[in-house]
Amino acid sequence: MKLAEKELAFRQLATMLHGGLPLVSALETCAEQSVGAAGARLWRQIAGRIAAGGMLSEALAASRRFDRYIVALAEVGESTGELEQALRNAAEYIGRKREHRAMVVNAMFYPVLVVLATTAVVWFMMVMVIPAIKEFIEAQRRTLPVTTQLLIDMSDWTMENGPVIAITLAAAAAALWLVRRNNEVREATDAMIFRLPVVGGIARLSSTAVLSRALSILLESGVTLLAALETVEGLFGNRRVRHIIADARNNVIRGGTFSMSVRQRREFAPMLSRMASVAEATGTLGETLADVAGFHEARLKATIRRLGMVMEPLLIVIVGTIVGFVYISFFLAIFSLAGGR
Repeated sequence: MKLAEKELAFRQLATMLHGGLPLVSALETCAEQSVGAAGARLWRQIAGRIAAGGMLSEALAASRRFDRYIVALAEVGESTGELEQALRNAAEYIGRKREHRAMVVNAMFYPVLVVLATTAVVWFMMVMVIPAIKEFIEAQRRTLPVTTQLLIDMSDWTMENGPVIAITLAAAAAALWLVRRNNEVREATDAMIFRLPVVGGIARLSSTAVLSRALSILLESGVTLLAALETVEGLFGNRRVRHIIADARNNVIRGGTFSMSVRQRREFAPMLSRMASVAEATGTLGETLADVAGFHEARLKATIRRLGMVMEPLLIVIVGTIVGFVYISFFLAIFSLAGGR
């Protein structure tokens, strides 16, 4: 079930509950309006569990289609009697998660497409076209231009070493996958992400925005900071970030503050700890974290947009140079043969 479908369903549920429709009827309506058969089946199963006397949070958890964060919001809504608002918060969380993922995918789509297309063109020229030209030129016993000879040498090297290179890359990828299964190695490599140029800055903005937004929604819904930290920890795939959040929770248990736990951490922007420190003193942590999240979400969008604007002409230059070299070498060979040299 796609994120967009989940977001729409939770918004529909909140709207129908606000209009006075019973929860079971609202869930059945979501099933009827669901686009796919899988979604309709899911909402009918959840409605059946509630009709049998279960709670919405229990039904969502049992379905295994919703992460712990959504289940926690439902639990809060049920305990406070504000299920409608909890469902709206769930829809907001899913919507922001979907936008964040789409933003990253869209930013990477063009570069990946260009690289794949360039690789395919160069591979075709090096493996299919150049060897055929080489045979023809050798039969004519002509002297080749320097660039053409260089291209032919590169083609020969590729044909000779291609299988070895492919096997080496596959073995390296498999070895990396196996090594990363070790928790210590996984955390070390995840921590390295934040030290990389450009990528590290984007990862820092992303982790700050996600943590701030997730905590703010839970805190504003009435969840305690300890419970919110425990829930938010599971949202991150990065082991280093999860370790820091777990340390923050333990620090709060010992009487410390959240702001001290994330201070001077490379994985989070400095603004997070400084504003959280003031908010903890004034009792407005949830509201302040929402402001922090909004600021860093805007910065993240601007950074990714700017990166895309920089990468596009850079890729054009690199791709143009590679493809241009191949075609110029090809046509120089043709002109050399046509000129009789």
